[in-house]
Order: sequence, then C-alpha cells, then structure tokens
Amino acid sequence: MFSKRLRDLRTERGITQQELADLLHVGRSTVAGYEVKGKQPDNSRLCQIADLFGVSVDYLVGHTDDRTPAAHDPPAPDPAIMEAVQYLEGLSDEGMASALRCLQAIKTLDDVKGLSSGKMVILEKNA
Repeated sequence: MFSKRLRDLRTERGITQQELADLLHVGRSTVAGYEVKGKQPDNSRLCQIADLFGVSVDYLVGHTDDRTPAAHDPPAPDPAIMEAVQYLEGLSDEGMASALRCLQAIKTLDDVKGLSSGKMVILEKNA
C-alpha cells in the first residue's frame, strides 16, 4: 500500500522521482525502491514523507483512507538533524565517542559566544 500511495502522491504533485529524492536527501534509486520494489523507509523518513505531502503516516501505510494528518502525528524532524543522524548510524563505539566529544566542544563554543560578561573561559582539551 505504501508504494502505491507514495507514487500517487508524487505524481499528483507533478514531481519526478529525482525531485522527490532531492527533497528527501536520498538517491533516486531509493525512491524507486519505495515505489517499485516495496522497500519501506525508516520511521523518521516516513514522517518526513508524510509531512512533505501533508498526509498522515497512517494514510501512507494504508491504515486509513483519510489523508488528513492526525493531531497526534509528530512534525517531521529537521532535515539537518536527519542528515546528522545518518552520518552517526553505523559508527563504531570509538567513532561515536569522538563525534560526541566534537558536539560537546561545539556546544561549549556556542555557550561561550552567548556569554555577555567579560569573563575569560579556558577550554581544556579532552584526551
């Protein structure tokens, strides 16, 4: 059901598989897989597709014929966050720890920039 509904929504909007792929930040072959080969997106991508077309996830997966998004459907995650999560998926434990240290350093720098007082902040290097 998902394959047919996605294809129908895409063609109703008059967009190509490549245009949809660009909007979702995936390859055209991924969209083709959703539409033709019966592949299913992960939950966050499913929410992104529902939000993009203004329909509910329940409609996309065939649980209802009502296209109206339900009040309980969460908004689609920010595309930048989704892209960051894709980079993190599959990292080794060491890679994940390194990524976390980088994010903590960025957060610290953002916090320092937000300080309005003239205090000096010393950052220690994590080994």
